[in-house]
Amino acid sequence: MGLSTSTKTFAERLEESKKDQFAKAAVAKAQDAQWDKRESARDELGNWQEWRNIAESIRQHTLKYLPHYLTEFSDNVAARGGHVFFAADAKEANDYVKRIVLEKNAKKIVKSKSMVTTEVDIDPMLVSLADDMDILETDLAEFIL
Repeated sequence: MGLSTSTKTFAERLEESKKDQFAKAAVAKAQDAQWDKRESARDELGNWQEWRNIAESIRQHTLKYLPHYLTEFSDNVAARGGHVFFAADAKEANDYVKRIVLEKNAKKIVKSKSMVTTEVDIDPMLVSLADDMDILETDLAEFIL
């Protein structure tokens, strides 16, 4: 899974970054702009706490009826020609992905941002298969790390 962006160590790149005044200013400016936009959106929306309470109510409802919503999701995916696999544990999830990769003789894998892939520790399994395959990480933070 060889993705390399520098020959320098993390510590070396970190020290260089600490000295990069342009990058530090750009990050600070982006953070300030993001804060201002967030506050502006809150003001425009109005009743911020009420919206938060509604969102929490929706979240609690969804969790209470999660099996129903998962079934509905799976049915909708299937109706559009897709397939949802519910794994009982990390091993079953890894075995399923490995089987699909091998059956399809995959040469390129695109790994999207998902906590599930972290929770089931899928990366080592993909790396073990990666001799003749390219694995692309789409999550910018993962790419940076």
